[in-house]
Amino acid sequence: MPLMSRFLVLAPALLCACSSDAQLSSRFASDFTHAPHTLAVLGVYKDGRMSSEAWEQVGPGLSRPFGATCDTGYAQLEAKNQALSGVVDDYARANGVGDDLLEQLAPAAQGDLILVVTVAGHVGSKGPNLPDTSTLATGTPGVGSSKYRTGSAIGSPTGATRGSGAMRKPIDTSAALEMTASLYSVPEKKSVGVVTLEYDGKSVDDAIARLAQRLGQELPGSRCGGWNWDAKIDDQRIRELGSP
Repeated sequence: MPLMSRFLVLAPALLCACSSDAQLSSRFASDFTHAPHTLAVLGVYKDGRMSSEAWEQVGPGLSRPFGATCDTGYAQLEAKNQALSGVVDDYARANGVGDDLLEQLAPAAQGDLILVVTVAGHVGSKGPNLPDTSTLATGTPGVGSSKYRTGSAIGSPTGATRGSGAMRKPIDTSAALEMTASLYSVPEKKSVGVVTLEYDGKSVDDAIARLAQRLGQELPGSRCGGWNWDAKIDDQRIRELGSP
């Protein structure tokens, strides 16, 4: 796929909702339709890898706008096909979760959008319901986050794909918690949007509720989709993409 197809042209406006303890921002492709979509949630990327446990913590709240708690593809894959989930995990730890990987997994997605959530940092006085992810221990920080965007385009949802050309910066620790919801279009084979919350408050539930509310506004009437891991996924191709 041509290099420029790895990037999306941003809509003219950057939607931002700011308060003393939170900043929400949204960026979407200029031709993105804010209408009902079907979301296939891959899962949560934190500490430099995919985490099924993290979705158990944030998933119910983030899923509220979509009518039910969405099941995640990665958790299903771990249970159904450990060999393939291992390949995906290896790739994600080395390269993040970018368009290259999502294109390979897309045949299993039962929806027109794939959602990936990135979590970094922790809330104020850290509580037991969200582990400390203040640093990404391995892998590459998510370029879908506001910390890693260029002015006119954004790269893949989480982590930089090889050859993406996305510029990266060290994590800005001024915000205690950052959560990013990145959207990949299955039919268009590219990232089409990102919603980011930078949160300095003291309630995990509040942070999740704020991000969920914005997702509901950006994706009105959308619903959860599932995954069909009987679909043919080329694990060897994923290995090749992840090799030096």
